[in-house]
Amino acid sequence: MKLIDSKFANEKVYLIDKLTIKGRYYQQVKCHIEWDIITLNKKEYSTVRITLINRDAKPIYKEPMLLISTLKITSYLQAKEIYHIYLHRSKIEGVFKFLKDVLGWEEYQVRDWESIKNIISICYFVGGYFYEIQSTLIEDETVQMICNLAKNKGVISRRFFLEGLKVILTAWHLDNFKKENNISDEMFREMQAYAGIRNGI
Repeated sequence: MKLIDSKFANEKVYLIDKLTIKGRYYQQVKCHIEWDIITLNKKEYSTVRITLINRDAKPIYKEPMLLISTLKITSYLQAKEIYHIYLHRSKIEGVFKFLKDVLGWEEYQVRDWESIKNIISICYFVGGYFYEIQSTLIEDETVQMICNLAKNKGVISRRFFLEGLKVILTAWHLDNFKKENNISDEMFREMQAYAGIRNGI
């Protein structure tokens, strides 16, 4: 029998008053959580199965979610916590992308381990901060201007906000580069002309 169809030893249902999934709004959703211990290749794993049921008694997803963990789950609260942690996955992946693409966390110039740890900590703080306050940011005039830098066509979203920040950081790096290398305005215009030819502008 497939794990997704098997009988779990423990189960509990709790009610979610309001839930939004991919822009669709649900009320009075039942979250059916089941958990058990399984053995794979002579090793024990905790398994959690989650089924979301709408107020019409129909599953929201075609198949339930299955989570397998090496952590020992012996209670409902632990099973629920594992589920809630997993729900942060997309946000965590988004922060990783922000750190790599915008803050350049994989391009350290230092080799000292303590310095690298400090940089990583700062990057995580900055990345997490922008993701936590997204709903507030979209109402801010400065944020709207930053989104405009990314040619957003009036759309204020996390994606355009991050792209706008990338433009600002690029401009900051360019300005520092000009100062550090004593690049005159004339020389920079020549560089711009070369870039224009390369890009077919």
